[in-house]
Amino acid sequence: LPGIDDSKTPDPLVIGDGYRSDALVLLILNDKTGTMQTLSISRDTITEVDMYDNKGDYIRSAEMQINMQYAFGDSPLRSQYLTKKTVSELICGRRINGCLSVLMSGIPTIGELMGGLTLTMNEDYTYIDARYEQGVTLTLNGEELERMLRYRDITEQGSNEQRLARQEWLMRELFTAVGTSRQSLAEKLLNEAGDYIASDLDADTIAKISQYSLDPEGLSLPGRSVSGEHHDEFYVDEEALQELLLEIFYDPA
Repeated sequence: LPGIDDSKTPDPLVIGDGYRSDALVLLILNDKTGTMQTLSISRDTITEVDMYDNKGDYIRSAEMQINMQYAFGDSPLRSQYLTKKTVSELICGRRINGCLSVLMSGIPTIGELMGGLTLTMNEDYTYIDARYEQGVTLTLNGEELERMLRYRDITEQGSNEQRLARQEWLMRELFTAVGTSRQSLAEKLLNEAGDYIASDLDADTIAKISQYSLDPEGLSLPGRSVSGEHHDEFYVDEEALQELLLEIFYDPA
């Protein structure tokens, strides 16, 4: 589930100048329990990214931030395919069955279709807005919701990890707010905000997924964030990742 940063228009003549993933969240479904867990992946994660030219021909692979992989596709579905492949390789080859991406510019429209999102601030977010004190309950409209999702102090090292935790929390709140109307809301969003949403999943599958109960404890890719030459860089703790994947996917039965 990537959130796509479309704040600038890509130059089709520049290789890798396409839209980039602003947020990456893996949804892990448990059919036995009907529950779903989130695994957040920092956009700054350094990994092998496959590079393609503007004809779609493979150039080479290079280590860079994982959010760049989406930029090397020549269409949303191609970008999704490449992102699924790279994320799958990052998590030791676990298969990813589908992908749904949302343009960040569509968040205001999606928020308005939902009638806003009522939140009780779980932390102090006054660095975004003076009203966002911990414990205060507010209904955020579409534009406010976009700002809450996107805000990042680029002068602060590791600020993307703060944003990632905020995005995890907002996703859990979204599922709670939708409640029993998930299926009808999924259909409404696809019908009325379809210009901002791309997926290789059909509407029935998306509606079915939305019926899973979301585990309140979100997971994050283990590792550490360091200040790179131009951007923050997140390096995965491979040993901790192996332990996490065993915990998530190993079924002794």
